[in-house]
Amino acid sequence: IRALPAEEGGATPAAALAAFGAGDRTRALLSGFQLQLAKPVRPAELVAAAASLAGRTRQPTEAQAARA
Repeated sequence: IRALPAEEGGATPAAALAAFGAGDRTRALLSGFQLQLAKPVRPAELVAAAASLAGRTRQPTEAQAARA
């Protein structure tokens, strides 16, 4: 996907999910991902990341985060 021109979907925002921390984050960002989440990912964290990548920055409420 990253090799495609933007009009063909090459500018699609993406998050990397990895089991480790700082080294994975650096590799993910250098590879073209917009953000990296370390596993295990809490559902509320994943929802917030997806919303951020989609251009929506609404944070989950405390009740929503507690259910996640």
